[in-house]
Amino acid sequence: MHVCILLIIFLLSLPLPAPAAPDPFASITEVSGKMKVSLPDARDYIDLVRLNDGSLGYVVHFSSGAQLLTPDALAALLYETNASQNFVLRLFNITNWSGLFWIGLGILGQALFAGRMLLQWILSEIRGQSVIPVGFWWMSLGGSLIMVSYFLWRQDIVPALGTSLPAIIYIRNLMLIHRRIAKPGVDC
Repeated sequence: MHVCILLIIFLLSLPLPAPAAPDPFASITEVSGKMKVSLPDARDYIDLVRLNDGSLGYVVHFSSGAQLLTPDALAALLYETNASQNFVLRLFNITNWSGLFWIGLGILGQALFAGRMLLQWILSEIRGQSVIPVGFWWMSLGGSLIMVSYFLWRQDIVPALGTSLPAIIYIRNLMLIHRRIAKPGVDC
């Protein structure tokens, strides 16, 4: 009997567990889709959701975890992020300084594409006829691969496809040139 009383007293003296915090995500009834945004320490997209009460909200995926925000809270977060962002970051539409590497890579790819035409023009002027030097194809291929990397980082599929597919042509032309060099008696 004494053991039962002691056990009851012990159980009553234990702290009660704190009530569980309500799960904000339990109120989501529908996910409409993803929207691309630029927020520091967050993925490049947010989810637009409809809540049980019919209102709209946004799920932002931060590295520390997802947060459900009201439209006003998201607007305030975007405003503060943009207002506090450095001019250079805003100019290049990037959220952190590591993005400058990718911007530089994109500029290098564009410079290769422009440089290939400059090379072709200068050599054609020197020879007095239109020629396409081997360097043209190498610069085309290099520019293509660099630009594909840049556009994939930007998550922009249209220019990524537009610059990757011609790489097949550049590679084929380099193969044909190599074949011609390997067989010196054949002149194209």
